[in-house]
Amino acid sequence: MALYPFLYVWLIPFLIIIIVVRKEKLVNSWVHSLLPIFNWILLVYAAYQLRIIVGLIQFLRSISAAAPKNFHWQDYLDFSTIKLIASVFLPFLFLLTTFNKSKWFSLAMMILYMDIAEWPDYSSWEWFKNIAIIFSWFAFLAGGRWIRLHSLQIKK
Repeated sequence: MALYPFLYVWLIPFLIIIIVVRKEKLVNSWVHSLLPIFNWILLVYAAYQLRIIVGLIQFLRSISAAAPKNFHWQDYLDFSTIKLIASVFLPFLFLLTTFNKSKWFSLAMMILYMDIAEWPDYSSWEWFKNIAIIFSWFAFLAGGRWIRLHSLQIKK
């Protein structure tokens, strides 16, 4: 799953360029359908990151039974910590429709993830496994979006 921020940083500019440059209705509708799906996958990645951070906190609490009494969280708050907190919590704004379909917010998230995303050093099996995970999330979210849009059309 750590491969997705790197893919997000590389895919979002191309999608937005296609939205701006190509004015054909069919191409534009496909790209406008892909943008929310890529944003939702980033939301899934943020939930994955949040679970890792919570697990790390639980682990650190379990091994440090005698924590120092003079611990202040402000001492550990720096730019990288703020960036990590933003990369975990800002993608949850994609749950709102206005942010999910916004190409400007997607660009802002891409800029935030540019510093975080890096080319992962995987073995062949890990590449295959991570690409399969990303494709399965894509298929799951695209299918869910299609079912939701299809059910909304039937109700009308």
